[in-house]
Amino acid sequence: MIVEEQKENGFPGRTVWDAPEIDGFVRVHSEEAFEIGKFYKVKIDSVEGIDLVGKL
Repeated sequence: MIVEEQKENGFPGRTVWDAPEIDGFVRVHSEEAFEIGKFYKVKIDSVEGIDLVGKL
């Protein structure tokens, strides 16, 4: 996924298949800081509403 921003509840980003206008986010909850605009490999392990939740 590519990290788009940092929020209080994690780091939302998108995969190559996500369209900003219609798809949810991929959210990673982590104590580590991510760099905005960089790509990371994450493993999806749950869903929150329409968003996917993963970990490094």
